[in-house]
Amino acid sequence: MKKFALFTVLLVFAAFSVSDAYAQGADQLKGTYNFSTSGTALLADVGGSNCMVANGSVPAALSGGIIIFDGRGGITGSGTAVGISIGATSCTSSNYYLSGSYTITDVGEKHFEATGTLSTNFQGRSAACNGTTLASVPFTIVADLADHSFTISTSGAGSGSTYAEGPAAGPVSCTATIANFVTSGNGSRF
Repeated sequence: MKKFALFTVLLVFAAFSVSDAYAQGADQLKGTYNFSTSGTALLADVGGSNCMVANGSVPAALSGGIIIFDGRGGITGSGTAVGISIGATSCTSSNYYLSGSYTITDVGEKHFEATGTLSTNFQGRSAACNGTTLASVPFTIVADLADHSFTISTSGAGSGSTYAEGPAAGPVSCTATIANFVTSGNGSRF
């Protein structure tokens, strides 16, 4: 009975040690990266007094992006930034910070893959930029461990993703729902 109890204790200890070591080394994404993407946004329910866009696809991009993966599945807001260009509205990276979450889905010898969602949080002054936001946009990252670079793609848009037009001082003259945000691009580690 003592041998069985000792074996059980050793087995449990070994299992915790292996899982802890895996957890500590599994998140290859931890760090600060720059990135940019381009593609299209699908706008719906466009309405307002003077819209420069209509329902349908318009050019879209994320620019000047700085994203920080915390190593525990979170995208931290402090120190992050991203610019958003959709249709007739273009907002520089000083207008937004990022938040979200991610999961490492595949780890190979020289690569890894992660999926997650990201959201933009307004911190600027322009009325149109304040009305333009991305909420819970799904993304996928495929990274090369050798050169610390990755490709990033977005597809989808969560509830609360909105588009706005108007002069910087306001008022917002046009609004729409962002039904889909499909972009791809590249990034690299700082």
